[in-house]
Parts: sequence; C-alpha cells; structure tokens
Amino acid sequence: QRVPLGILFTRPVIRRTLLAVAVNVTCLVGAYSFTAWIPSFFVKEGLSVTRSLGFAMAMTSGTIAGPLVGVLIADRIGRRHGIMAAGLGCSCMGAIYPFLTAPLAIMLCGFLLVSCMSLFLALGLGGYTPELFPTAYRFRGSGLAQMAGRGALIGTPYLVVSLFSAFGIAGVVAMIAMLYFALVLVIAV
Repeated sequence: QRVPLGILFTRPVIRRTLLAVAVNVTCLVGAYSFTAWIPSFFVKEGLSVTRSLGFAMAMTSGTIAGPLVGVLIADRIGRRHGIMAAGLGCSCMGAIYPFLTAPLAIMLCGFLLVSCMSLFLALGLGGYTPELFPTAYRFRGSGLAQMAGRGALIGTPYLVVSLFSAFGIAGVVAMIAMLYFALVLVIAV
C-alpha cells in the first residue's frame, strides 16, 4: 500500500524522524569534518605536506578498523548500545586529541577517533537509522534522514574554517566531540 511522506511528521513518528536526522547529521558532519580536513590542519600547524599526509593516512586507516569492530559487536550488544559506545569513544578521543603533542600519540589517538567515527557511521547509517522505521516507510525515513545529513554537510566547511580560524584544531575537534556526546545523551533518553 502507498504510504505518504507526511507520515514521517505525524505525532507517533516525528520523534523517530528527528532522531534519525540527528544520527545522520552527527555521523556525516562528525566524520567528514575531521577526516577530510585533518591534512589541512596539519599543514596549517607547520607540518610538511608529506608528513601531514603520512599522519592522515595512519589515522584514517581507522576507517577499516571501525566497521570490523562493528561486525563483531552489532548483533551482540545491539545497534543502540553500539552506537552509544562509539559516540562516547568519539567524545573521549575528541576531548584528548587536541592536547597531544607527541607524534605517535597524535596518530594513535587519531586512529582511535577515526575508528570510533567509522563504527558510529556504520552502525548509525547501516543499522540504527533504518530500524527506527517500520518496513512500510523505512526507505522514506532513512532517505529523509540521509538527505538532512548531507544537507548539513553543505554548511560544514564554513563552520570548520571559522572554528579553526578562531580556536585552531581544538575548536573543530571540540565541536565534533560535543556533537557526538549530545547525540549519545539523546539516544540514551
């Protein structure tokens, strides 16, 4: 049967729709604000392009580790608890990251941060968001949430540049950490 798009905004469904939008915005803005900009941050802070790309490569290898962890935990602890754990991991690693000065510590914390972001992305977009909606309008709900997340990405570069100009990498990573932590609280409630 045909289900209208408006169902996503009805009283019994609107909370799920807003949660799906929040998950998608956090997943996409958080992950891309860090991984896409990290080489530029390093260069701006005085590293050579070659060294910056080396650091970024080591850290972004976490994009493989995160989903691998997801394969192991998604069905054991559930998507909701998995996404909350990944979000807390992002918040903790994000809170630590700006204060590190040793190259190895920066790469290791960055790797863990990217791993948590990738786990959050895999569980959030692939598992948690679709499960918020009944089968009859699952694609519509997930599609709307994805559209909102990608729409938020349009304005993100302006926010990242403003935060970096005003507060350096600490400002950008703090924004990302707070975004993840706020969503974890919303999901917990």
